[in-house]
Amino acid sequence: MSPRKSTSTTARPAAKRDKAPAKKAPARRPAAHPPAEARPPEAAPAPVESAPAVVESAPAATEGAPAPAESTPAAAAAAPAERGVRTMTGRVVSNKMHKTIAVEIERLVRHPTYGKYIRRTTKLLAHDESGVSQEGDLVTIVPCRPVSRRKAWRLLAVVGKAAGSRS
Repeated sequence: MSPRKSTSTTARPAAKRDKAPAKKAPARRPAAHPPAEARPPEAAPAPVESAPAVVESAPAATEGAPAPAESTPAAAAAAPAERGVRTMTGRVVSNKMHKTIAVEIERLVRHPTYGKYIRRTTKLLAHDESGVSQEGDLVTIVPCRPVSRRKAWRLLAVVGKAAGSRS
């Protein structure tokens, strides 16, 4: 034995004795059905004869029915207007950014325990391409694709001008 190796070998077997025995993998059962190549030709399933009759009767039921409304491009474009676009109305609190306004939206939330209505505010950034809104204006905004990290709303209309505005 070399002087560097440990002469004590009792620590390792003790550690192995404390371990739980490893579980054996369950034995594999044979497949319920043999592969198709192994089956005799008479064991193949018979084709179903009643299925084509059902398929043939389906077109007759839809001959007189009108085409769906969403098949035309004009109807597809008008579909979001029918469902209602998610608009929000709020006050402009800042228009100091280039083509961007900060809109503060107020909502009333009922307190879960006391029942008192609490005023909550949300501040959203909206894209104002023409720069028509001023601070204090009441505006309507709609969601759009993200323009920047925080800006995913677009100015739809100026509902009311601020009291001290010139235009």
